[in-house]
Amino acid sequence: MTKDADDAIEQIKTRCDIVELIQSYIPLKRAGASYKALCPFHNEKTPSFNVNPSKQMFYCFGCGKGGDAIKFVMEKENADFPTALRILADKYGIKLPERSGAPRGSGDKKDRLYKMHEDLAVWFYKKLIENPQNPVSAYLKMRGINDEDVKKFRIGASPDAWDEALKFLSKEGFNENEMIDSGIILRNPENGKIYDRFRNRLIFPICNEQGKVVGFSARTIVPDAKEAKYVNSPETPIFKKSRILYGLDKAKDGIREKGFAILCEGQLDVIAMHKGGFKNAAAPQGTAFTEEQARILKRYVNKIIICFDADDAGKKAALRAMEILLSIDVEVFVMSLPDGEDPDSLLKSKGELALSQCVAGALPFFDYLLKSKVGHEKNLTPWEKSAVASEIVSYISKIGNAVARVSFCGILAQKLGISEAAVLSELKKTKKTQGETSTNNEKIENNSANFASSPEAQVRKAEEIILELCIAHGTFCRKLSEDIPCEMISSTPVGKAIESAVSMTMNGEWENIVPVLKDKLIEENDPAICRIIAVGSEISGDEAQHKAYNDCVRIIKAYHLNIKIAGLSRTMPEEKNEVKKNEIMGKITELKKEILSLRVRK
Repeated sequence: MTKDADDAIEQIKTRCDIVELIQSYIPLKRAGASYKALCPFHNEKTPSFNVNPSKQMFYCFGCGKGGDAIKFVMEKENADFPTALRILADKYGIKLPERSGAPRGSGDKKDRLYKMHEDLAVWFYKKLIENPQNPVSAYLKMRGINDEDVKKFRIGASPDAWDEALKFLSKEGFNENEMIDSGIILRNPENGKIYDRFRNRLIFPICNEQGKVVGFSARTIVPDAKEAKYVNSPETPIFKKSRILYGLDKAKDGIREKGFAILCEGQLDVIAMHKGGFKNAAAPQGTAFTEEQARILKRYVNKIIICFDADDAGKKAALRAMEILLSIDVEVFVMSLPDGEDPDSLLKSKGELALSQCVAGALPFFDYLLKSKVGHEKNLTPWEKSAVASEIVSYISKIGNAVARVSFCGILAQKLGISEAAVLSELKKTKKTQGETSTNNEKIENNSANFASSPEAQVRKAEEIILELCIAHGTFCRKLSEDIPCEMISSTPVGKAIESAVSMTMNGEWENIVPVLKDKLIEENDPAICRIIAVGSEISGDEAQHKAYNDCVRIIKAYHLNIKIAGLSRTMPEEKNEVKKNEIMGKITELKKEILSLRVRK
C-alpha cells in the first residue's frame, strides 16, 4: 500500500467516530463505557452487539463479527475493502489516491459511468411518472405495479424514439464514446449512425449492493413483439452480470431481519415478493445463477429459499441453483408454486396469504428431491431404490461439509429402507467419479462430534485468554516469555498476536499493542481478536487473573508434552534395539511426570 493510501486510511480513522458511524445505521444505547444494540448482522432478541468508543471497535457476541469502522462498513454494505474506504472517504470528504496499477483517470471514468447511469435512471423515471398516458404506465397497471412500487424500484420508461436518451446525455455533458462504452447507445456498423439501445420499453434500473445504478434491464411492452423480450446493458467496468443480484440493495436489511433470502427468477417476481411482504427477495441479473452470486448472498445469510417458476425450465434452473448453493454449504429450501404460477401471478390471483403459505411451505432441499423423485409411493423396487439413491446422492455429494454429507446419507438410507453403508458406498463412488478424494466419513463425523471438547479447542481458548491478559497487563507478556517456549505458541492469528504482544513489550512498546493489532485486522480479520480488543478481559482481580494465566499455561504445555509422548510412542514398535527402546520409555516416563507436575502445581 502506498504512503498516500496509508495517509488516506489514517485520515478516515481520525475523522470517523465509530459510534457516530454505527448510529447512522442502527440505534445504540449507552451501557457503561460502551454501547449496545441488537446486532445488524443476525437476528436476535437480546442485544449482544457492543461498540467500544475508546478502542473504536465493535464486536457481536452472538455472531462473532467484529472490527473497526472500515470492517463495519464492509459487513453492512457487503463491500470489499477498497469500496468500504471509498464509502467512508465520500462520507468524510477525504480524497483517495488512485489505485496502484490502475490507468490514470480510471477512477474518474468509473465515477462518470456511475453519474451517467444515475442521471439516465432519473430521466427514465420522470418519463414514466410525468406521462400517465404512456403505454408503459398502462402496462404497469395491468401487471398490478402501483406508484409505491415504481418509486421503490425506480422503474422508468424509455420513449419510442431513436435518440432521445442520446440527446439528454449530450446535454448533461457526456460524449458519444462514453455513451457507447456504457452500452446506452449503439453504433450501426453499416452506416455508422448511433441510436438508443432502449426504446419504447419498461426500464428496470440495475443497482449494485450499495444502491448505485450500474445498468438497465428493459422489457418490451408490445404483445407478441418480434424483438427480444428483454434487452439488458452490456458488461462495463461498473457492471458484471455474474456479480449482480437484482433487488439485493433493497433486500439486504430484510434478509438479515428474516434470517433467510428468497432467490427469484426475474425482476417482476422480486417486486411481487416485496409487495407481498417479503422484502428479502433478489434475483440473478441477466444470467443464470452463478457461484459468485451465491457467495454474495451467503455473506448475508446461510439459509436461502429458491423460488423459480413451476415449469420445466424453472425446475431445471432450481436444481442447478441448488447444486451451487449446496457446494458452498448453504441451507437450501425450495418453494413450490402452483402449476402455471409465478410469484407475480400468484400474488395477483390469490393474494398475500397464498404467497405467505408458499414461503412457509418451502421444503428443505432433501425433502424436495425425495418428493420429486419418489412422490407418494411407499413400495419401491430394488432397482427404483438404486436409481433414487444414485440421483439424490449426486446432490448430497455437492455439499462441502463432510459431516453434513454423512448425515444426509443416513437420512436417505432410513427413508429408502436400505443400509447406511450402501448409501455411503454410493457417495464414495460419486465423489470418486467427480475427481474428488474419497474421505473416511465415519472418522470425520466422530471427530466433528467431539471437536468442542478436543485438546486443540482447549488450547485455542487458552491462547485467547492469554492474549486478553497480555493486552490488559504487560506483566503477563514478560511472564509468558519465561514460562512458555515460543514454539509452543500456535501460528493462528491469535498465536501471532501473542507473539507480537510479547515482542513489543520486551521492546518497551506495550502501549502500542492494540493499535498494531487493529492495523493487522485490516488484512486478517479474526473474530477472536476483534472480540478481545473491543471487549477486553472479563477476568477481574489480580488473584483471578493470575490463576487464569497459570491454568492456560498448563493447558498449552500439557498439550505439547502429550504430542511429544505420542510421537515417541509411535517409534516404540519399530525400535529393535532394547537399549534405545528403554531410553524412549524413560523419556516418555519423564514427560508424563512433567505433565503430572503441571496438574498439581499451584
